Amino acid sequence: MLDFKKKFFVYGLGVSGRSVVHFFRNNNIYFKATDDVDLKKKILKGKEKSSKKNINSELIKSDYIVVSPSINIKNHKILLKFKEKIIIDIDIIFSIISKKTKLIGITGTEGKSSVCFFLNNLLNLNYKSVILGNFGNTVLQRKNIIKELIKYDFIIFELSSYQLHKIKFLKLDIATITNLYPDHLNYHKSYKSYIRCKLKISKLLKSNSKLYINHNAKNEIIKNKISLPVNLHLYKNFNFESSIQIPFYKENLSLAFLIASSLKTNIKYKNIKLFKTLPFRFEEIINNKKLKIYNDSKSTNLTNSIISFNKIPKGNKILILGGILKKNTHTLPLLKGNAILIFGKYADIIHDQISKKSINSKIFKFYNLEYLIIFLSFLLKIYNSKVTILFSPGGESFDQYTNFEDRGTHFNKLIRKYIIKYE
Repeated sequence: MLDFKKKFFVYGLGVSGRSVVHFFRNNNIYFKATDDVDLKKKILKGKEKSSKKNINSELIKSDYIVVSPSINIKNHKILLKFKEKIIIDIDIIFSIISKKTKLIGITGTEGKSSVCFFLNNLLNLNYKSVILGNFGNTVLQRKNIIKELIKYDFIIFELSSYQLHKIKFLKLDIATITNLYPDHLNYHKSYKSYIRCKLKISKLLKSNSKLYINHNAKNEIIKNKISLPVNLHLYKNFNFESSIQIPFYKENLSLAFLIASSLKTNIKYKNIKLFKTLPFRFEEIINNKKLKIYNDSKSTNLTNSIISFNKIPKGNKILILGGILKKNTHTLPLLKGNAILIFGKYADIIHDQISKKSINSKIFKFYNLEYLIIFLSFLLKIYNSKVTILFSPGGESFDQYTNFEDRGTHFNKLIRKYIIKYE
């Protein structure tokens, strides 16, 4: 638990850093702050600012150093010397919530947000629940945040490997790792280091609390010669009714219900029936007699895109890939489909990665997404039976878009412009 009477230093004034600054101001907590980008320091007032000359001495005086989760401490000469003092915004949140609130931690390479979303929907049927952490919402800037958080029965933390690398104080009642595939290797340097970082979630658990993982995660841990946590529990999917008839979501829904059940809630299977999905995470765009289209713009992991595509039942299948591939040491799975369409500046690189893994698939490359969708509008005319299209780029969006939401929105617009008339 943090002692708010001690001295804090905020290093980095991005979204989370600014949120922390507002929290300290609103609650009269002493702090100093800085950012490597001068423009960002404009939000600071008078004595809050720390000059470049004084940073080292200020860090020595500080008891806690709050950093952005994405900062790589190992590559930061100044912060590396003070790594024992480093915390993130989640440590602050943990220090202001009620002890009665049950805390849930969810991490993994893919599916974190979906599991959080479904679990939050389940819990809010009978209780008060909220998602925090990597889900995309900062809360510390709110003036009455301490009073707000006390009201919740459950808080779900979506935890990235960056956050797990730095968290010091968070304690969880239950946790899960959705799956494990190579990711963020530019930060972690090796797949083994990435897995070790994900497994830190087990050390955040309270005594006698459970860490749920599936066979994929267990196999990846063993394959990389890492010891299994003692609080580990394997889970399997189970059948249930839901309005979501999307193959990719079965495991996420199953895991959400398992966690809710493990928390001894009185939620029943029938409550899952009316769930909706998150935008750009296997979002169903079209579903008619001739065509089904899913928008999974959130996918930035090629391995997982292929695995998801292979989950689509047999029939006419088309996969759309694109973006900047992350460093990957994993062998890609076999890719089974009628056509693979690739767009963007890195289409040749993606083509080289998948060409030897594609079984009876025709591969086409395009300069941008619009040219691809125009081609797709003609390609669809040759099929006599229903076609399923998965837009799951498998690469980061920054080659041509601001973020995955921007990419996903553009895809939906192009579908409405060129494909929507396909009946």
